[in-house]
Amino acid sequence: MQMMAVSQDIPLYIDISEEIGIRDRRYVLDRVYVNEDEESRLKSILGYTHFLGYKQHHQGIRIDYFHKNQSRWPHLKISSYSNGGKIAESLEASNRLALGTQFHPEMDWWTERLRIFTWLLEKGCENKNKKLAKSNQ
Repeated sequence: MQMMAVSQDIPLYIDISEEIGIRDRRYVLDRVYVNEDEESRLKSILGYTHFLGYKQHHQGIRIDYFHKNQSRWPHLKISSYSNGGKIAESLEASNRLALGTQFHPEMDWWTERLRIFTWLLEKGCENKNKKLAKSNQ
């Protein structure tokens, strides 16, 4: 998610614990809340609006800056948060198949990992098949 943000000139907190006072960001399970008021890719992939996510980051999107300057990124939205809305947990693009996460689905033991990576593989295969079909015409 940080790479998506930086590629779009969205600034990051360099040290979450120092800048917003949330300590112990290593090897932690936090409750992640997916936005309920809007349809999001993450919400449709998971099928629910909260779960425990594995955390290991000391950096994160500057949420206040992102929201204040949202018009610069009409194709992006933060679709989930943790720690009372202080930390962005997912960033989605509406103009392409892109979903970045702050939490680590590859380290989760629950269905989040399977659902997110299944979606990624399915979409990758769909795109490859479309390209193959187009090149065979």
